[in-house]
Amino acid sequence: MSPFPHVQLVKVHLGFLLTHTYVREAVNALLRTAVAADGQEGHGPSGGESRPWRVVLAGHSLGGALAQLAALDLERQKDDGKL
Repeated sequence: MSPFPHVQLVKVHLGFLLTHTYVREAVNALLRTAVAADGQEGHGPSGGESRPWRVVLAGHSLGGALAQLAALDLERQKDDGKL
């Protein structure tokens, strides 16, 4: 088990951690693109005005593990003001 970066007391299987690290920047880039587009009129989550986002992450097996790690990572980034 390996420590999850920047989150105390959380340990994760090394294979899951390496895979999360591999896809992390791609996921973050997609979210930043979506949020930036939301700032343009008519491009909010419902096609109307901008409003708070709700991100749902899901998966099965490896995808479920990655969804959990991504959710934890995104929440930490939000709390740190990085997202």
